Amino acid sequence: MVRASPTERLRWIAQQFPDASNDVDEVLSIYGRFLERTAAKEDELIAEITQGKRLSGLDQPQFGDAVFRLLRRIGDKGNLLYRMIVV
Repeated sequence: MVRASPTERLRWIAQQFPDASNDVDEVLSIYGRFLERTAAKEDELIAEITQGKRLSGLDQPQFGDAVFRLLRRIGDKGNLLYRMIVV
């Protein structure tokens, strides 16, 4: 699991917890937009950040909410994975 990329880990969760697959898809979608946006040239990203601009296309609250829903979905069943992530 440690050697897996973030997307591989999320796909594994979707396989292990089929009822969480929609939540995983949402997290992957938001994460994909993040990766696309941060693939810009480093100096452009630094300039935007130092000017106090939010990086367009990144909605941090939406991402946090999606991850939280995913964790709750797999954790509501008393799952050990959820406990390990939270603790």
